[in-house]
Amino acid sequence: MIVMIELIERFESFTTSVTKAYKCIQKIKLAETERMGLKANHVMYMHYLGKNPEGLTAK
Repeated sequence: MIVMIELIERFESFTTSVTKAYKCIQKIKLAETERMGLKANHVMYMHYLGKNPEGLTAK
């Protein structure tokens, strides 16, 4: 039983750390987007264009 409680506590700690890291990444992305004068949609478009060098269709 004690092992299970320890595993649950470790998992909760891990998920909390992941959530904090995600929030930090989001703050950095927002700050950089604003610094460059871009909107979130612009960043998304650039991401997909970068992944598809042959171009994209309206579809």
